[in-house]
Amino acid sequence: LSCDTAYKKDDHNDPSVILVFGVTKNRYDLIDIHKGKWEYPQIKRNIINMALKWNANGILIEDKASGQSLLQEYRSETRLPVIARQPEGDKETRARAESPAVEAGIMYLPNQAPWLIDFEQEIVTFPNSEYKDQVDALSQFLNYMRERRLTPQPRIRRL
Repeated sequence: LSCDTAYKKDDHNDPSVILVFGVTKNRYDLIDIHKGKWEYPQIKRNIINMALKWNANGILIEDKASGQSLLQEYRSETRLPVIARQPEGDKETRARAESPAVEAGIMYLPNQAPWLIDFEQEIVTFPNSEYKDQVDALSQFLNYMRERRLTPQPRIRRL
């Protein structure tokens, strides 16, 4: 999971986002997104529910704002595999740094999903989209995978 969390659920606040990825040798599959404007207790519950639903073996959480509280509570109250992430630079800079992974064709989206149009709209209109939280969670995931040298390499096809 890659999580970008917010503190408040007010209309003018950013939503919280949980992206679920399947990782194989040759690709990353975005398999689910849970997004909404939730208060802290609901954010905490939603991450736990998604981790259990998808049997997550890693939960990336930004180590700032509400993410700091989540990391502390999960570490003391659960056995969830949380991983603190320190973002560097602004959202646009982080996204630009990870765009080669997407351009290389190693990230896959489903043909249909209830969240797909919203996700694609945010990606296509970034950085001018109303919200940038799905892009930020995506960048966080790609950065983590690249740093761990877990980025799939494009396959060479023989003729």
